[in-house]
Order: sequence, then structure tokens, then C-alpha cells
Amino acid sequence: MTWEQKRQESYNHLDKYKGEISEEEYERIENTIGSHAIEDMFLSEDEVYNLVRMEKGEISADELVAEYIHKLKAS
Repeated sequence: MTWEQKRQESYNHLDKYKGEISEEEYERIENTIGSHAIEDMFLSEDEVYNLVRMEKGEISADELVAEYIHKLKAS
């Protein structure tokens, strides 16, 4: 898969949530995806979902880190 295809895949994940978040929130996540892509880091569906959750105020960054730690310990 090319760089552009990988980047577009991350944007496609975000498009699934377009109706759930404001235009401003969408643009912030879109910018995050673009910034990561510049560094050859492409966000997975789960990572985009977690950014959406944070934008919606459903979870804080600290809570998300705790979730990841819990998952790592469980595996």
C-alpha cells in the first residue's frame, strides 16, 4: 500500500464519525491524522475512534492511557 493509500485509510476511518462530532472537532482529528502521516505513522480504526471519544469528552487522555495499560496487563 502506498503512503497516500495508508493516509487515506486513516481519513476513511474518521469519515465514519463525521455526523457524530462538530466540524471543528473533525478538523482537529483530521490535522492529527495528517501530522502523523508526515512522520509515516498511520492511525488505525481504533486509534481514530479513541481520538473521537476524546473530542466528544467521553474519555480523557489519562483515562485512555489507563485503558491501554489495563489491556496490556490483561494480555
